[in-house]
Amino acid sequence: DRQGLRPATFQELLWIGIQHPLLQLEFPIIALGTMVQVHGGRSVAYLHRLDRERRLNLVWYGNVWLEGCRFAAVRK
Repeated sequence: DRQGLRPATFQELLWIGIQHPLLQLEFPIIALGTMVQVHGGRSVAYLHRLDRERRLNLVWYGNVWLEGCRFAAVRK
């Protein structure tokens, strides 16, 4: 907030993936700006890789974030 940023939404995360397709191969990118209810728990979208393939998934919001992951943010 102090830096004039807010958490990226699901749509903004997809746009990041389009603009920078190799970025998610380096580290997972999480968008906290859109939460969805899945099986009674809150989840957020994230870009990541499996082997060398790009992936989009949901992760439980209360998850312990992996070291090296990044949180997508956009200007307010």
